[in-house]
Amino acid sequence: MSVAAIVAAVVGLNVENILTAAALAFAAVVIHNAVGLGSGYGVGRLTTMSEDRARACAVEVGLQNSGLAVALATAFFTPEAALFSVWHNVSGPALAGYFAANPPADADAPTADPTTAD
Repeated sequence: MSVAAIVAAVVGLNVENILTAAALAFAAVVIHNAVGLGSGYGVGRLTTMSEDRARACAVEVGLQNSGLAVALATAFFTPEAALFSVWHNVSGPALAGYFAANPPADADAPTADPTTAD
């Protein structure tokens, strides 16, 4: 709920600027976020993380410090800079929703208890 409130506040305060933001800037934001989400997931899988942990890593890397970023962007840069955080707060929950609707194939498989030794 707090993420939605942050996004709503930023968009509400900067709606004119967001609507007039250059397509190139928006494309850069989307590509940057996609690289973060994809690399979080990809590195997780390459390092043999389980599917659920790789998914968590993707969301963490893709959304890292987004709330702080919007506050700093609004305070120290132009309001257009807040677009970066707004997009993160849209794409991250969308990906999390997709992950929730499509559980990993190994979700029901028993996992090893890390507190016990082999």
